[in-house]
Parts: sequence; structure tokens; C-alpha cells
Amino acid sequence: MNTAMERLLQCREVQKPSLASFCEYLLVSQTEPYIEHYHNLERQSNDRWQWQVYSHLGQTIFLHSLNVEISLTEIYRRISF
Repeated sequence: MNTAMERLLQCREVQKPSLASFCEYLLVSQTEPYIEHYHNLERQSNDRWQWQVYSHLGQTIFLHSLNVEISLTEIYRRISF
């Protein structure tokens, strides 16, 4: 299984996303409260991605592209750990 750093390095190897508007994505674990949030700080450039990890149900994630905040509790509301 790839570590978060290996995945980040793999993302950087990709020169340009196929969609010009692609600026944010989440990797969501199904087995534990763990989400990796990737956000492109500059839409014109593919070089300025910010990476943040969320691993506590009390945390919230701000989705910049949608201008909305969602809690991990809401994301995992039907999951028992």
C-alpha cells in the first residue's frame, strides 16, 4: 500500500490534469476516520498543491472549490469503527 508521501509524489509526476477545472480532491478511508485532502492553491499552475490529513471525527474539512465545510462525523455517519 502506498504511503501518503508516495501518492503525493505520484501526483506531482503528472504534468497537467485532464480537466482544467480539477483543483481539489479527497481520499477517504473506509476502515478508519482518515481523509487526505488535496487542494490546488493556484488553478493556473499544477505545482502548488496543499495536502492535509484529517483523522478525528470532531474535525471539519473546508472544500475550497465548493465554498462549503463538512465534518468527518457527517462523512462517516453510517460507518461503525
